[in-house]
Formats: sequence, C-alpha cells, structure tokens
Amino acid sequence: MFKLQIIITMSVNIKQFTAGEKLTVDEINTLLPCEIIFNKPDKHKLGNTYHEKALSCREKEIIQLIKLGLKNKEIAKQLKLAYETVKTHRKNIFRKLKINNVSQLIHLELKKHMTESEMFIKNRKHIFTIEQKISNNELTINELDEIIPGYLHINRLPDMVMTYVSPSGCNMFELTKEEIVTNYFELRDIYNDMDFIMKTSFTALVKFSTMFDQKSTFSFFQKIRSTINHDFELFCTELKLLPDNRELICITNPVSKLDITTKKLQGIFEENKFFDKNFQKFMSLTKREKEVLALVAKGYKNNDIGEQLFISNATIKTHRRHINKKLNVKHIAGLIKYADTFRLI
Repeated sequence: MFKLQIIITMSVNIKQFTAGEKLTVDEINTLLPCEIIFNKPDKHKLGNTYHEKALSCREKEIIQLIKLGLKNKEIAKQLKLAYETVKTHRKNIFRKLKINNVSQLIHLELKKHMTESEMFIKNRKHIFTIEQKISNNELTINELDEIIPGYLHINRLPDMVMTYVSPSGCNMFELTKEEIVTNYFELRDIYNDMDFIMKTSFTALVKFSTMFDQKSTFSFFQKIRSTINHDFELFCTELKLLPDNRELICITNPVSKLDITTKKLQGIFEENKFFDKNFQKFMSLTKREKEVLALVAKGYKNNDIGEQLFISNATIKTHRRHINKKLNVKHIAGLIKYADTFRLI
C-alpha cells in the first residue's frame, strides 16, 4: 500500500467510471489504495497560467522579440534599453514561467496559440507541398535548405538509415555528410533522445513507414542536441514517402522556430485556398480510396477500376460512397478538383 497526496485546487465532481454515480471522498478512499487530501489552492502551483498574468508589458514585448529569433543586443537596440536591463527582464521571464531556456519559452507560446494537432497539420501541409515541388523541379533541396531553420534529410526504408543530410544539418552537428551517413546509428544514439521517441512516436512511425501511401504525411516530435555537451532541444520532424517507395523525405525543424518556418515557407508557396481548406479532408482518405479517386478523376468506369485494382464492383461503390462523404462532394467535378489539387492526376 502506498499513500498519494492529490492536491485539488478547485471544486470537482468525481464520478465512478463504470456507473457514473457521484462518490464522496470517504467512499473513494475505501476504493483506492491512497488517501485524497483537500488543500487550499497554492498560487505557486497553478502552473504557467498564473505566472503569465504576472508578466509586465515590457516582458511580453521581449517575449515577442525572442520568438522572432532576436538576441539580447538586438532586443536592447530595438527597445532602446540597456543590454543589462534586457538580461534582467529575460531572467525574470524565465523565473516567472518556470523555464530554463528559449526552447521551452517558445514551446509555451506555441501551446497558447496552437494545439499539438494544429501544429502537425501545418507541418504536414509543408512536407506534402515541398515533396511535390522538388519532384516537379520547382524547388531544389539547396534552395529549401537556405529557407528553413532546421535541416532536410532522406531516410531509407525499412531500416530508416539516413542516406542524405543537407548542408545545414552537417553544420548543425559539425560533421560531414559522409560521417553522418556512415555512422548513422551510432550518432543517432548520441544526438537523439531515443527513449523519448520510443515512448511518444515509434509505433506510429513504424506503422506509417509500412503503409507505402505516397499521398500521406506524418509528423512527430524529437529531442535532439547538436553536440554531446549541449542540452536536448525539442524538434518537429515532417516526413513523406518518395515516389520510389524506398525512401522518406524528412524536414526537421526546432519547435522554437516553427513560426518563422511557416512564414518563410508561405513566401515560396503560392496561396491555394482550396488546398489549405481541404487538406485534412483529403488526408482522411485511405490509400485505396485515393487510388479509386485518381481513377475516377481520370474517367475510368467502375468495371475498369475493378479490373485495374482487382476488387469487386460492390467494393468500388462502397469506396466511392465513402470518398464522397469524407470529401463532402456530390459531383464528378468536385472529385476532379481534389485529384488535380493533390496531384493524383
């Protein structure tokens, strides 16, 4: 038996999961191998919400400039403050928000404005469009490498060995491309927090890499350090299968600079409102549904589709019904619009 103190800072109704009936504290204590203790709210344990309210207007200004990547001297110049004053403000910000570095600060700011799911959706749109532009020779890897704050890499399936890393990745780790590719597994265990990946993303990553769906994307978080003497920093990796089904194109960016990444990439991508609005609908389609959609948009009849995909007429009708429902489309013209926008035809 062990004793667990649960600090409750506001009134809640605790309900029994199985029946939904309300329980008293005494009844709960008879059911659980722990003791529930009610304490008064402690303002120091309310987390970042409480401390954010304690930030001064000047400190909030400085946070916005830190998000843009400005250093202390640049912030001092822009706000016409002494360098030491900026350092003091920065120290107070970190103390109030209970954080230790800029990466944690940016992560807090992102969580205020964007959920993890929303962040992944933005990233998946990036990698989907980037892979298309590179495949169509509309964008080179070197051009992309100069834009993003992170680095681009290509990983081989099924062992995930890195076969290419962009110059910015080499600069980050202070290693040559040959050193990274040749010693990939050894270096991965040094520069990546593998326990973090195993706990948060590994199963989903393996599942995605075995789907062989060229029109799907995947995003996940990693903890990476640039040298063995540095702390781990939170990165977000976006990946997509290349046309040969043998490799993944990946972009790994620091979470602290995702806002900057989005703004820079928007500058090279033409605005496509249909793509932006309907990206999630398209991504909800299964691999087979995308194959059926492509053939329908090309003018194939159900019998022709069945012969090509080796499925029955009834199965095709079911797929088409699901496609229409997921995409909220009633006419062939709408299906062609999707197929054209997402490069199925």
